[in-house]
Amino acid sequence: MPADHQLTVSLNWREPAATEAPAPENEDGMPDEDMKAELERLRAENERLKSERGRSVGLKVSEKGGVSVYGLGRFPVTLYKEQWAKLLAMSDEIREFIKQHESELKAKPD
Repeated sequence: MPADHQLTVSLNWREPAATEAPAPENEDGMPDEDMKAELERLRAENERLKSERGRSVGLKVSEKGGVSVYGLGRFPVTLYKEQWAKLLAMSDEIREFIKQHESELKAKPD
């Protein structure tokens, strides 16, 4: 014959303490006030970075000894000195090519 088994469940209900509720939190557990402050800080930084994009073009020597032009796009344009010399010698030809193909070429939006 099987033995009788008993299950006893005890429920204790307590009212929450009457204290001030904590600040609402987001999914990451960060209080909303902190999240709003962080969002404002990031927005300000984003605007600062956008305004820096309009800066002038700059030159640097790359780690591998090339000449890097910064400020034309997202990444620098890097060529070795011989490549730059060859490209600069073609400057009139490049200008003429751009002029002849003006209708086919697109301008990068600011």
